[in-house]
Amino acid sequence: SVIDLDNEEIVFSWNIDKKVTVVEMHPRLPYSVFVGDDSGQMFLFSHPKVEPVAVISSHSARINCISISAIHNLIGTCSDDKTIRLFDLNSYKSFGVIRSNLSSVTSIAFHPTEKILTSCSTDRYIKLFDLNKSFEMDGSFIIGRSPPTSICFSPDGSCSIACSPSGLSIIKAKDTKFSDHMTFSLSNTYTLCVFTTGIAITSSYGSNAKYVLLDANDFPLLRQTSPVPAPYQVIVRDCSVPVHIFDQSVFPEGRKLPARKLQSRFHEKFLSEIQLNKKMP
Repeated sequence: SVIDLDNEEIVFSWNIDKKVTVVEMHPRLPYSVFVGDDSGQMFLFSHPKVEPVAVISSHSARINCISISAIHNLIGTCSDDKTIRLFDLNSYKSFGVIRSNLSSVTSIAFHPTEKILTSCSTDRYIKLFDLNKSFEMDGSFIIGRSPPTSICFSPDGSCSIACSPSGLSIIKAKDTKFSDHMTFSLSNTYTLCVFTTGIAITSSYGSNAKYVLLDANDFPLLRQTSPVPAPYQVIVRDCSVPVHIFDQSVFPEGRKLPARKLQSRFHEKFLSEIQLNKKMP
């Protein structure tokens, strides 16, 4: 389904016979999505057509991840059949197969600017591939005590970041001897998103879903050399207990205000900006 978050309604949806395992939005076509199923097929759906625009038999087993590079016109898929496959984003023709992994590949990601692909698999390996030269780059890395579930690049492409229920690993993309790790104990991890200032990980325990937010500045490899000063910061260490850091310079008379009144003024300003941003596309 494609959901309009502003109006809180489902715009349209499609059905396939198999179990859906992954969904990825098309980078250029609004209301178009790539869908992977547990039989290894990839579908492209596009509104208003009900039937799939294209069906690609990419793998012989469950598709675990679909990644798209709009810069290089590439689609990448990975699967339980231990392979990574590349396709042309415009014609959907196959570019080739990477068979470097010895176990199920759980996630892949394209470098934001260069023709580099990173992957993680159930044998706990993180690998980097130079797609110009079609070979595995030096420095394959084994991480953690449990298989990583998701991998991506930092916004500037300098690091490859992977998460698993047992921890987070950050590896320098072009010099893998530099790495950083954080250990934690989660029941499951699913999606990993890395921003300029933070890292978000989705997790669950039983029927309870949650997310974990980490400050990127806590990791030396992700630390910004010249951070842009913000009028205020909201840092969430534990999603159940938000910690607000108030900057009194936001208000001209801030330093003369009592702490309770300052906190009230901060929240008024914070909520008004949320309402303002909500109206923007």
